[in-house]
Amino acid sequence: MTPLVSTRPQSAVADQDGDITRLLCQWADNPTETLARLYLLVNSQLRNTARNCLRRERDDATVHTTLLVNETYLALLASRGLRFENRKQFFFLASHIMRRLLVERARRRLSLKRGGDCQTASLPEELAPPDDGHLALDDSVALSQALSRLEKLDSRQAMIVRLRYFAGLTESETAEALAVSPRTVQREWVSAKHWLAEALRR
Repeated sequence: MTPLVSTRPQSAVADQDGDITRLLCQWADNPTETLARLYLLVNSQLRNTARNCLRRERDDATVHTTLLVNETYLALLASRGLRFENRKQFFFLASHIMRRLLVERARRRLSLKRGGDCQTASLPEELAPPDDGHLALDDSVALSQALSRLEKLDSRQAMIVRLRYFAGLTESETAEALAVSPRTVQREWVSAKHWLAEALRR
């Protein structure tokens, strides 16, 4: 994930993080008011996440950053009853919602083809071993389905893929979010990439 550039002192950043966490603790009681107060604190990071997601959508020029962020806000407002323990959970859920929204758009595009020729798409570069082939499926849909299968086999590996590929977190950020070592993330990231490549080929 591209870090936010800030000239503020570290104490100010820490204060902002604390404000986000405190507001998230109020989410379940009043998500509409909470999100309105969160907007200025989280909007820049959500837009960065949206840009990371959209860079992977090569075939859909109809979605732009503002639209995706706005749709994510609406989905978050509909998620009543959620409780967040920290800001990382919030940003992970937001990135997951963005991917779900993009996958749903991809599925709608496929349904319009009514069984016609599917576009041939290569496995996303970040998930591809050196010898990867081509897929006769929209890669967003295929990857989402494969990730669901991986989650049943190894939930941590699936989470690592979501955090690294979808949310754009670095290796160290992913390790921190999952409370594991960077070496563990590195090892399981490689394993997950190979498993997904094989699953998508099948």
